[in-house]
Amino acid sequence: NISHDLGVQAQDINIKAKTAEHLGPVGRGEGIEAEAICLITRIENAHG
Repeated sequence: NISHDLGVQAQDINIKAKTAEHLGPVGRGEGIEAEAICLITRIENAHG
């Protein structure tokens, strides 16, 4: 579980998926592709 592993609430996690929309070999079903981008930042408490 991503939120548990990061120690944050589930509502703080955003995951998006999209298709190749028939573009290139992946979109034509001739191959597969995977990409993961992760941005993690620590926001310090404004009161301390």
